[in-house]
Amino acid sequence: MPLFLIERQYLLPVYEQLVVEAATVADACREAIDEGAYPWGNRPRQDFDNAGAVTIARAVALPDNPGPDFRVCEDPGTDVRGALLYSPEARPLPIPAEFTQSSDRARR
Repeated sequence: MPLFLIERQYLLPVYEQLVVEAATVADACREAIDEGAYPWGNRPRQDFDNAGAVTIARAVALPDNPGPDFRVCEDPGTDVRGALLYSPEARPLPIPAEFTQSSDRARR
C-alpha cells in the first residue's frame, strides 16, 4: 500500500486586548492590526477552546522504501519530514476540499 507524508494543522487563536485611541472604530481596528504601532506584548493568550478544526495543509507520496526516518506512526521529528514536504523536488498532491476547509468540519 502507498505511503503518504501528511501535514495536518489546527489554527489556534492567539489574542490580547488593546486600548486604542482613534476617531472611529475603523481607525482603531486599522491601528490595532498594525504590529508596528502596537507590537505584541509578552503575554498574549492562546485560546484552545476556539481552535479551528484539524485540516490537511500538505501531502506528498513517499517512495516505496522511504527509509527509517519515515516509519508509519512514529515521530522522528518534524525537521526531516518537513524538509521533504517542502523541498523543491516535492510534488504536493491535491487535497480534497473536505479536508482543507475547517468551516465544514466539526471542531476538534
